[in-house]
Amino acid sequence: GIISRRLIRLVKNDNIPLIQFSVKNNKGLYFEINHNNIKPCTLYYNQSEQDLYNNISKLLASNTNLTDSNISILLYGKSGTGKTEFAFQIAKEIQADVLQLNLSEIHSKWIGDTEKNIRSVFEAYRKKQHESNRPTILLINEADGLMNRRVNITMSNDAHHNQSQTELLELLEDFKGIVIATTNLYQNIDEAFHRRFLFKHEISAPERGTRELILNNSNVAKSISEKLSQKIIDSEWSPAQLKNIERKVKQLEVIQKMDDGAIENLFLQDGLLPPKRKLGFI
Repeated sequence: GIISRRLIRLVKNDNIPLIQFSVKNNKGLYFEINHNNIKPCTLYYNQSEQDLYNNISKLLASNTNLTDSNISILLYGKSGTGKTEFAFQIAKEIQADVLQLNLSEIHSKWIGDTEKNIRSVFEAYRKKQHESNRPTILLINEADGLMNRRVNITMSNDAHHNQSQTELLELLEDFKGIVIATTNLYQNIDEAFHRRFLFKHEISAPERGTRELILNNSNVAKSISEKLSQKIIDSEWSPAQLKNIERKVKQLEVIQKMDDGAIENLFLQDGLLPPKRKLGFI
């Protein structure tokens, strides 16, 4: 096998960027993602989240006039629990393209430009809906970056901040289509935005039974003993964290045997298992 720079970073336990599973067409203020470029995957949620996913999927699949409906969903919870994947897999199921906001380009230091950028994205969404023969999902990741609490005006920057909030509130009020917003910081979102979403749901960290299901259906399961498997299931981690371990195992097995000891060390290095107790005297 070829030892890549990415593999060397893995061996050093450096942070590595995730390889995107979908092809994103960068339009500046947003990314456009064709449903054909979304890689299908099986999602494992706790029962409450699974029920929500099934209901939303059925609702969207049965709604024949999505361009005249307001189907708005706010998903919140800890990082890595599958909020964004929820949106992508819904899109895959109903063959909807995704228009994802590019927050780094939306925000502007110039007065009035942030509001103008937000309007431009919503206008691009309406245009795509009008021209397309399939539904489109407007995806707002890290929604707290646009929907954070309005502030008391003490300087011009505060007024600028509140104006962009007001613009987005008005656009969401009149929105027709499908919008899914995700956030790790639900407490930072202004209460006025709560009323703009028909569905609000926490995507919780996986419970033990869900962790067992996730692990047993992962590539890691075939390489570990039952003892280590139970140890991992008893610990707390997110689907995204396990995915990162899977990537490491796949690349490291090119240069070494990935047995219980090696894989346990990966979990320990990422803080997903309690540290081993050291023997000795105090």
